[in-house]
Amino acid sequence: MRRFAVAAMPFIALLAFPCICNAGTITYSIQNYPADQNGATLSGTITTDGVIGNLAQGDFLSGSGDILSWNWTITPVGGTPFTVTSSDAGSLTVVEGSLVASASEITMAGVLAGAPNDFSSQGSNPEGDLEWNREVSGGTYFGEAGTFAFWFTGNPSMGGTKPWVIAVASVPEPSTLTLAGLGAISGLVYSLARKRRARCKVVSA
Repeated sequence: MRRFAVAAMPFIALLAFPCICNAGTITYSIQNYPADQNGATLSGTITTDGVIGNLAQGDFLSGSGDILSWNWTITPVGGTPFTVTSSDAGSLTVVEGSLVASASEITMAGVLAGAPNDFSSQGSNPEGDLEWNREVSGGTYFGEAGTFAFWFTGNPSMGGTKPWVIAVASVPEPSTLTLAGLGAISGLVYSLARKRRARCKVVSA
C-alpha cells in the first residue's frame, strides 16, 4: 500500500495542476428565463476575476472591476438574434447593490432598504441593454435594443422573493492532462493487483 501511495503521488500532482492553472477567473453562463422574456431566448456569459462575494463595479465608464467581460444574445420569437458584448465601442457595466458571486453562480438579493440594487450590461454599438433591477418590491427585468423592448417584465418569476440567479458557472471539461493522469493511475492499480495475485498463487502452491 505504501508503494502504491508513493507511486501515485506524481499523478495526483498532475490532477491538481490544471486546477491551479485555471484559478483566477470564472466564466458564468447567463440564465435563460423564457417565461419572463416574452418568449425570447437569452444566452451569453459573464467572466469575473474569480472573486467570491460581492462583485464591485470599479470605474463606471470603463466597466472595470470584478466583472472582466460579458456578452449576450437575445433571439426574439421568429426574429433576428441581437448580440452585444463588453468589447463593443461605448459598452459599460453597471453594478449597484448586492450582486454576489459564488464558485457556482451569480445572484442578486432582494430589495435593499434605501439603496439601489441593479445590474445591467449596456452597449452603444449596437445599442442594447440587459438589466436586472430589484430596487422595488418584485423587481423588474428587461432586455432591449435601442427603443425596441424585447421584454420589460415586472415581478419576474425567475426567483420570486429569493435571490435571483443571474448566471451559473460553466462546468469545465476534463483536460487531456487530467484524463492521462487518471489512465496512468488505473494502469498502476491494475499492475499492482496482478503482481499481488501472482504472489498469492505462489504462496498457495
